[in-house]
Amino acid sequence: MKRLGRNRLFDNGTFKEKVESIDWDFKGADTQYLTHKYHSYPARFIPQIPKNFIEILTKPGDWVLDPLCGCGTTLVEAMLAKRNTVGVDLNPLADLITRVKVTPLEPIRLSEYAKKFRSDVSKRILALRDRSLEHFLESSLESSEVTQRMKTPVLPARKLSRKFTPQILKDLAILKSCIEKTENEDYRRFLQVCLSSSIRTIIESNSIEIDLLKIFLNKSDDMIQEMGEFYRLVSPAVTEAHVHKEDARKMHFIPSDSIDLVVTSPPYVNALDYHREHMYNMVWLGMNYKIFKKHEIGAHSHFIANRFRLLTEYWADMSRCIIEMNRVLKIGRFACIVVGNSCVEHELIESWKHFSEIGKRIRMSCEKVIHRYIDVSQKYTSKIIGNINDEYIVMFRKVKETDYNSLDDNLILEIVMSLWEDFRNLQRRLERLEKSKQLCFGRLTSRSRNLDKNIAKMDEAISLAQKDILIKD
Repeated sequence: MKRLGRNRLFDNGTFKEKVESIDWDFKGADTQYLTHKYHSYPARFIPQIPKNFIEILTKPGDWVLDPLCGCGTTLVEAMLAKRNTVGVDLNPLADLITRVKVTPLEPIRLSEYAKKFRSDVSKRILALRDRSLEHFLESSLESSEVTQRMKTPVLPARKLSRKFTPQILKDLAILKSCIEKTENEDYRRFLQVCLSSSIRTIIESNSIEIDLLKIFLNKSDDMIQEMGEFYRLVSPAVTEAHVHKEDARKMHFIPSDSIDLVVTSPPYVNALDYHREHMYNMVWLGMNYKIFKKHEIGAHSHFIANRFRLLTEYWADMSRCIIEMNRVLKIGRFACIVVGNSCVEHELIESWKHFSEIGKRIRMSCEKVIHRYIDVSQKYTSKIIGNINDEYIVMFRKVKETDYNSLDDNLILEIVMSLWEDFRNLQRRLERLEKSKQLCFGRLTSRSRNLDKNIAKMDEAISLAQKDILIKD
């Protein structure tokens, strides 16, 4: 990726006028088109958000970064707008999906290859429909190399595993073995995403009768059709797309002062475990979800006994990410961060306010905060996330060069302790309010009882902050 020269600062009036003219709710908008349709993904933001920021804040040939890219929504929109793009995500499944979504494949060749592949798979699966997988593996009809590929992985000890019937396991094993022997890497990844998307269909289906082969073949047909349109609109000779399975808290592989726009939607704290949502996909694709679980930002499962320690970790992780966003941006350029509120032990966490404070601490200018309502019928969510029906877009701008280092633990601790001080003061005000209610009603309210317990947990989290801000080895 070439390091590009600096651009002049945007005129405040111009960009604000354009931003304010947009209805950011995008209610009823088509959010599923082209390669965006490839794979369902929890809590992803709609493509209209990055699309509009890219059009307003960049020009063709500029570099657009999403450091927490998920399934690659920002990257797809950047390519469609003829911008170069970079995506970063530690989730191996996110990395795979994004790579496939931004890799234009010539439609005729892809169709020819897929036709041959589906013929081979159909014959293999239909030949085995009346035989058990174990019997097939023990037979001498297949080479040891093929049968080794066809061994089914050990599924997680969850009720969800019951959905994977013997027939589905057999079909999955055959599909997996045929995909793994595919020599062309681009086609192999394409088929892996098709398989992963089919697995999501199994997980999300309420039906007990699932024809996996039919689901897979229909999915491949749809993906090929969408790739044809994407290929027509995107020229690989005009735009570059780079995807990195790396850590957004330390993006050493991206030069300082090289990015024209950041658009991203980080995980919401304590809302969702992506490793758990993607566990079955990763197992079947041979990915280690346990490694990702350890480093996942905002994961619900990191601190079960005291969720407020998760808040410390999240603030530290996002401080590191925002420092890195600022470092790689050119002066005068924007970072647009989409985030929703969450709860920790029933206490409201207004992350957009915390992000704004982090930006101020590292001398980024918070130019605007946009509130938008989520059209829940258009956004893929999970029951685990809860009732989140609105979110905020925080628009930062890099106004000067700084020497802040995302790996400086002392700096990170200082920022986190400042956030804790503000948050703790808020809780003290709430505590006084609850005590006044107690005097009025003559008894403790349920809110007061919970607040007493939570304050004790907050104090424990604060005492352990120096440990919890550290990046895990």
